[in-house]
Order: sequence, then structure tokens, then C-alpha cells
Amino acid sequence: MRNYDTAKLYRKTRFRLGREKDALLVYTVGKVGSTAVADSLRSSGLDLQILQLHWLVREHLERDDALYRKRVRKHRGTLLEQRFWPGYLWLGECMARRVKRPPRSGGPWRIVTLVRDPVARNVSSFFQNLEPFFDFDLSGAIATQGEQRVVAQLITLFLDSYLGESIASQHDGDPLTWFDEELKAVFDVDVYARRSPAERGYDICRSRRAEVLLIRLEDLARCAQAAFRDFLGLESVTLRRRNVGDDKDYSDVYKRFLERIRFPASYLDRLYESKYARHFYTDAELTAFRARWEHVS
Repeated sequence: MRNYDTAKLYRKTRFRLGREKDALLVYTVGKVGSTAVADSLRSSGLDLQILQLHWLVREHLERDDALYRKRVRKHRGTLLEQRFWPGYLWLGECMARRVKRPPRSGGPWRIVTLVRDPVARNVSSFFQNLEPFFDFDLSGAIATQGEQRVVAQLITLFLDSYLGESIASQHDGDPLTWFDEELKAVFDVDVYARRSPAERGYDICRSRRAEVLLIRLEDLARCAQAAFRDFLGLESVTLRRRNVGDDKDYSDVYKRFLERIRFPASYLDRLYESKYARHFYTDAELTAFRARWEHVS
């Protein structure tokens, strides 16, 4: 694992050398729009170090590190090897120690986090991780087998492998448990003790250790200006689009997958009857989400 450990040490050393500014953490479960938000904040003129990460709890950091090491061993010497050098994870390892102390300003840590329809998030995570965590060469499969056969294979793969405890869901996290197992455990911020953000699209939560701006991804375009003005004093933020499935090379397969897949009722029940879904979304919104995935017109 020499290359992995060398890259990890180099990245962490560079991060430590660049810590002259206070940090703003974009701290979320995976595939909820955090990359776009982090990029938007970096270009906003804020005099803060914008850090994007998913894990701060040691158990989760160690689990993810073990997962990446396993994949590096499998792909050692190939072009895929460096895809398993996770900068966000190494950043989290550094920050796990740092957040135990107040930031340089002496105030609470400032955090931006997001939520998203959990089924849409899981589909996005599945496609993002097809090659690195399922060894599924999507572009190669399309070229040799055609889109129709590939869509059928992806539906089978999702239903057989992703609905359970798959390596991809471990990597991107579980939105149903992330807020309790990460944000509350590290910063003592209980988002479920607050009112639902459904009306405004965002909420600001505070504890002794942190101030947290929580945004619903579905409302980001509508509420971003007000949310970032209330939280950071920004008068204007230009939102950037990143990692959007409809914009990717596999957009046609992605759309056909969504049109053809039929999610088990038990799966939709588990996600949409969860504490997470019922807190962040109204009954009408959950009904509309279900209708989309059940293909009810």
C-alpha cells in the first residue's frame, strides 16, 4: 500500500500547511449536492477555507479507509488505482481531531449540510459508484451490448446488490442515520429537535459547538440566496451544477433506468416512513415522491 499511504501523507501534510483561515464545513452524507454547494461557496468571495467531507466519526473513517484499501489492492498497477485515493476521507481524518477544539475565531464551527429525497439520492449514489465499487464499466458495456441490455443489467444489480448493505451504500453513507450518527454525535446538533424546514426550504440549527445551515436540495435554487444571506451574510451566491446525472455521459441510460425500474413497496416504505423522510418532507411531498417511483401519472 506504499502509493496509497504516500499519497495520503502528502495530501494531509498539504492540508495542515494551508490552515491559516477559519473553516466552513460542507459536511453531508454523499450525493445530496454538496459538491455544487462547496464550489459555489468557494467562488463567493468568503474569506474562509471551504472543506467538503462526509465523515468525522472515527469508526466511519476507519471503515471507509479499509474499503478504499481493499479496492486499491484489487486495482493495483491499473489506471483505476488512483480513483481510490480519497481526498475527502483524508481531510476527514485531519478534521476529526481539529473539530474537538473551537476554530481560531473562538466561536462555534459553521457547517452547511443538505438533505434530499432518499430514493433519488440512492439512485444517484448507485450510478456514481458503478465502476469503482461494482466493477461495472458503464461506457464499455453500452458500447458492446447496447443501452437496452445495460439498463436491464443495472436494474438487476441495483435490486440484488444495492438495496442491502452494499459497499457503495457504506461509502456514501445512509441518509436515514447520518444526522444522528455523525452531526449529532460530533457537534451535538439534533436536527430532528427543530421544526421541519419544508416551508422555507432551509433551517439554521445551533448548539454550543456549532451553527448549522440545513438546506433541502429540492429547494436549493429557490432558497439559496436567502439561506446564505441569513447564515453567512452573503448578498449573492452563484449556484454551480456538479455531478448531475442528467448531464453525464450516461444520461440516456440513467433516464431509461428511472423509467423502467420498479422499486419494491417494502423499500419505498422503509425510506418514506423513516424519521428522516417524515421530518424533512411533508405528507404531500412524500406522496409525490412515491408516485414518481411507482410511475403513477
